[in-house]
Amino acid sequence: MKMIKSQWVGLFILLALLAFSLLGIVFSPHSISQQDLNAIMEPPSAAHWLGTDHFGRSMMTRMAHAIGLSFALSVLCVLTSSLVGTTFGLWAVWGGKKLIVR
Repeated sequence: MKMIKSQWVGLFILLALLAFSLLGIVFSPHSISQQDLNAIMEPPSAAHWLGTDHFGRSMMTRMAHAIGLSFALSVLCVLTSSLVGTTFGLWAVWGGKKLIVR
């Protein structure tokens, strides 16, 4: 199967987001919940590459964790739906009865 240009772009974006998530979590010196009330709403700097929020938390660390959570939830949704679909498919094949939906 040959991929078209837009599919390659989408794959690159997904891999870049996954790499950002993994590397951001591993190499960030800040915790996701670490607050620094002296650094509230700071612009991007060497200490906080994407700045800080209204509690002084690092936006890069929080974004990396959020992207990782999104990937984990998407995998969980795919696995759950495939398990339910496979179960109903096997039930329909082996059951031999019609399922009436009203």
